[in-house]
Amino acid sequence: MSKDCLDAICIGEALIDFVSTGKEPGFNIKVRDTTGAGDGFVAGMLAKILEIPYDRITNKDLHKIFRFANAVAALSVTRYGGIPSLPFREEIESFCNL
Repeated sequence: MSKDCLDAICIGEALIDFVSTGKEPGFNIKVRDTTGAGDGFVAGMLAKILEIPYDRITNKDLHKIFRFANAVAALSVTRYGGIPSLPFREEIESFCNL
């Protein structure tokens, strides 16, 4: 992984392929409204990235980062609206068993 960037590509239903490290599957949930799902995903990803010194991010950390981001997006699409659909951290951690 380059020290300058973190490459992530969304594929299909929230499947994340982090270059050269593996894949993190999405969650099987009932979708009500997709408004804000991408914003939620990015917010979750950035929140987790900021918890780890960038030069120390491991493959295991990448799985945790993208599992958390996937959980934010998954929970947000089970509700209506953009901002109101975003889950609280405790709910996210409980949902994805972090």
